[in-house]
Amino acid sequence: MTQRSAALRAQTAPARGLRDIDLRGQRQVIPLTLVAALGVGAIWLVDVSTGPEYGFAIFYLIPIGLASWWLGRYPAMIIALLSTVAWIFAEAANRVSVPLSAVLWNGLTRAAIFIMLGLLIDQDLNTGRLLEGPDGKAQCAGQASEVSLGAGLSKKTIRDNFLARFTEQGDDLSVHFVCIL
Repeated sequence: MTQRSAALRAQTAPARGLRDIDLRGQRQVIPLTLVAALGVGAIWLVDVSTGPEYGFAIFYLIPIGLASWWLGRYPAMIIALLSTVAWIFAEAANRVSVPLSAVLWNGLTRAAIFIMLGLLIDQDLNTGRLLEGPDGKAQCAGQASEVSLGAGLSKKTIRDNFLARFTEQGDDLSVHFVCIL
C-alpha cells in the first residue's frame, strides 16, 4: 500500500463547506424559501425598472438553483413558478406592444427552463453520478470502480478519490470520464 492510498483510506471526515449544507427536512426550509422568494422579488424589481432593453431572465435562475441545492425539490419548484410569474409580469409591463399570447408563450418556455434546472440540481444531489453498488463500492454506468464511497464523504472527495485511485493504477481515465463529471 502506497502512502497516497493510505492517506485516502484514512480520510473519514468530509470537509464541510457551503456546497455540503443540506437543510431538507429541517425547520429552516419555509423561512429560507421565503428568503428565496424575496430574492425573486428583488430581481423582478430590477427587471421592471431597467426596461425592455435589458434581459434579466438568467438572474431568476440564482434563487431557483440555491433553493434546489439547499432546500430540495419542492421549494425549488415553488421558486421556479414564482420566478415564471415574476418574469411574465415584468415582460408584460415592459413590452406593451408585444401580444399577451407571445408573452405567455415565452413565459411557458421560461417555466420549463426554470423547473428543469430545479429538478436537475435536486436529482443530481439525490443520486449523484457515482452510485454505491451492493458491495459498497462506487459504480458508474454498470462498471464497478475500486473507490469505496465511505459514509458522509462529499461528492468532491469521492471524485478526488476516484481520480487518485485510477491515476495511481495507471488506468485510462477516459473510460471512466462519465463518472467524474
